[in-house]
Amino acid sequence: MDVEAGMSLIRDKKLQHLRKFFSSVTGVVQPTPEVSPTNHRISRVAPSIADTNVPKRFQIPNMKPYDGTMDPEEHVTQYRESMEIIPIPTHLKEACLCKGFGSTLKGSSLKWLLNVPLYSITSFAYLVNIFKNQFSCSITFEKITYDLYLVVQDPKESLKDFVNRFGMEALSIPNIDVATAMEAFKMGLKKDSAFDEDLIMTPCKRMDEVRSKALWYNICHEGSWRKSEMAKEEKSTTWKDKSKWCAYHEDFGHITEDCIALRKEISYQLSKGYLKEILGRRKERSKEKDQDTHKTLEPRSPHVDTNVINVNSGGYVIL
Repeated sequence: MDVEAGMSLIRDKKLQHLRKFFSSVTGVVQPTPEVSPTNHRISRVAPSIADTNVPKRFQIPNMKPYDGTMDPEEHVTQYRESMEIIPIPTHLKEACLCKGFGSTLKGSSLKWLLNVPLYSITSFAYLVNIFKNQFSCSITFEKITYDLYLVVQDPKESLKDFVNRFGMEALSIPNIDVATAMEAFKMGLKKDSAFDEDLIMTPCKRMDEVRSKALWYNICHEGSWRKSEMAKEEKSTTWKDKSKWCAYHEDFGHITEDCIALRKEISYQLSKGYLKEILGRRKERSKEKDQDTHKTLEPRSPHVDTNVINVNSGGYVIL
């Protein structure tokens, strides 16, 4: 038996030496390392935390796993808030926070946690500090109010779209200064625009007032804007007939009755509930005109004068 045990020991050493030799050769796939039977006893948290039994009904928060590309501070905050709604005794909260944090990681962040020195995590605060230091490159810098000066209205951007875009940027600033935001909004508007002049004449004190005023201004000037756009589409760069005048476009090329843009504008205004009174008066006038025409077409009865007596005597007519 001793001889066989000795031979087995020598064989194991040779196999180990061969494995080490082959693993050092470039291009050779290294064998999968064997897991130690006592691997489950290895922990990265301190023994005082590792030996603490978590409650039986403890559940890991259902949240999006962190992969190292998002803001680590935001992940820690979300993890803390999710743990607050779980009923955990105060003396067990530290252990639950430390043991449950690894279940919210994946990818590069999980590999990092597996390489943390054994028994080095003595508290959740220490775990959070080394976690933030490791993924500090992914921290999103907090915006300030002065960043709104970079939000400028594009030349082809409508007032409504600019107001919405500016509002979204303002919402991302935690401690916004209203006065600075108002000044940044005015600076971002198109230069010499009508709304910019209106803000100068009637300034606003809050951002909600500016938003409401801008949207109302956009609605009021929508009709005139549509009219100008239609006029641009109808105008042609070719030769225009000087004998035809359009009162709507105030230009030559076609008569007012044949103006397509005018018909579109009337249809649009009717859909908005306008021009109904004018058309109603036109209908009444047309009815009156038809009635007058009908009266003129009625046959007249012969006129008889009762004071005149016609007498036929001897071939002569005496009146």
